[in-house]
Amino acid sequence: MRISINKRSRVLSIFAVFVCVFFLGIKAAASEPTAGASVETAPVNETENAPDTEALQTTTVAPMTATAPAPVSAPAPLADPRLSYAGHVQNIGWQSFTEANNGNFAGTTGRSLRLEALILRLYKGGYEGGISVETHVQNIGWQAAVSETTVIAENLFSGINSSDKIAGTTGKSLRVEAVKIKLTGEIGDKFDIFYRVHVENVGWTAWTSNGQAAGTEGISYRMEGIEIKLLPKGSANAPKTGNAFFAASKVGISYSAKPKGQDYKSASNGASAGTENSGIQIEEFKMSPIGALLSGNVEYSAHVQDIGWQGFKSASNAAGASGKRIEAIKIRLTGLIANYFDIYYRVYVPGWKGWTGWAKNGNPAGTQARSNRIEAIQVKLVTKGASFNAGTNQFTGIDASRPMVALTFDDGPSPYTAKILALLEKYGGRATFCQTGKCIPGYPSTETAIIAQGSEIIGHSMDHSQLTKLSREQIKYQLNGVNDRLKAVGVPASKLFRPPYGAMNSTVLSVAKELGMTPILWSVDTRDWESRNATAVFNMVKKYTRNGSIILCHDTHPTTLQAMEKVIPWLVSQGYQLVTVTELLTVDGKAIQAGKAYYSR
Repeated sequence: MRISINKRSRVLSIFAVFVCVFFLGIKAAASEPTAGASVETAPVNETENAPDTEALQTTTVAPMTATAPAPVSAPAPLADPRLSYAGHVQNIGWQSFTEANNGNFAGTTGRSLRLEALILRLYKGGYEGGISVETHVQNIGWQAAVSETTVIAENLFSGINSSDKIAGTTGKSLRVEAVKIKLTGEIGDKFDIFYRVHVENVGWTAWTSNGQAAGTEGISYRMEGIEIKLLPKGSANAPKTGNAFFAASKVGISYSAKPKGQDYKSASNGASAGTENSGIQIEEFKMSPIGALLSGNVEYSAHVQDIGWQGFKSASNAAGASGKRIEAIKIRLTGLIANYFDIYYRVYVPGWKGWTGWAKNGNPAGTQARSNRIEAIQVKLVTKGASFNAGTNQFTGIDASRPMVALTFDDGPSPYTAKILALLEKYGGRATFCQTGKCIPGYPSTETAIIAQGSEIIGHSMDHSQLTKLSREQIKYQLNGVNDRLKAVGVPASKLFRPPYGAMNSTVLSVAKELGMTPILWSVDTRDWESRNATAVFNMVKKYTRNGSIILCHDTHPTTLQAMEKVIPWLVSQGYQLVTVTELLTVDGKAIQAGKAYYSR
């Protein structure tokens, strides 16, 4: 096909225009400044080299893409915060820093050393906020909160320096007793802090968190160690938390009494449970401690109409019996709580004295052998050493008009002592245990059980030396030493003592009077140490016992235990009240004289 010259010229013209436009676009793009550059431009004649208008209207030219602006820098990602801590320990000083979450702790365990101060260092990882630490310090109480020392990660474990902030004290020999740690600001919104402490006589407490107290207050227990964890909220590694704090001011006792035909009447901390002057007897009662971290419990027993003394109950189990009046009660503490608290209680007895005086720590309150009912009870937990007006305990478990004897057991404690004590408990009796100092440390629980049961412990020298062969200073050592051993296991010292072999002379009596002490001998010698025969012992008791007798036995022989299985119920069946030597000698209101030897009532 042939194209005319005119048409060919027109096509070439259009093509030429297209090429010019294309190269003008390239030139414009090449001359456009990059972002941020400073460019000078010359004046332009807008009509010069202008393209054909018709051609521009029918032709579309794509513009060239300009260079993109430089991006704005994004913030650096946050890192998890890290915590290190160090303790100042008695006789050691500052320890090295350890990191939270690694299973280590600050302080010591098993060495009886007090923790005196803490330092916490925090690498925040870009977060806002921090940590606040409060310590409860011996003789000071809760101190003002101290913040963490903020550091870079590289300085978490460097040595102590002047910028470190100390919670607690140094150079004053004061123990830290409790601690509170909490997170603040953004860190507190996104993380939890967990901690537990190692406490004297308690061990490791439960874990607690976020500002809750851990440790003790009001019982003079030292903190010995602390472990800390810093974890994101909701972490699967978060430890289970529980009660980690014991404050004496927040410990108490709750109890309930059930009057005949009525529901339980509840009370706590010295209030009255039951009814007063209503003519309605209490038939059951139960109790439990409030707010205790220390190991131990409260145990209680009732003397019940037609039954006598029941065994001790605990854990809110009822003492008493439906349809039977309660005539007397005994309440005691067990475990560590008994070392730091006394439990006082009294009862309302109509037609006799109304409210009795306060009994404490396992001694009876109420009446026995009088058929008097109890209508109400009051119970109170008191920190040892605290002032408490107990009045006079008016328990009348001893009837001065009825016959009574005092069983005494020498040379213990031994493996048989607790079994003899159980027999006494079963038959509602008490006794006097005359003990040698050398044996006492091996039976601390037996010693406290004797006192809790209502029996008594008196000294029998340190090592069974014959006192009449010793100097005055040696006699003092024998008498005072056994009392020191008793106090070391939490048992009261006694002003009574049993001289080994019954050996007495003027020097022994003179030293006893100087020390304010009284020798106790006997009127009935069972010769159990000689015969080692249960029947022979039983026959000696039957033959020689009289009202007011002090009966000599030894709780170091299995045959004596066998004999007591007959002796104790027989004495009760004969109408004898089994009492302690102290009760026997004071039932008529007479005072025991120092330096005077007693053989019977």
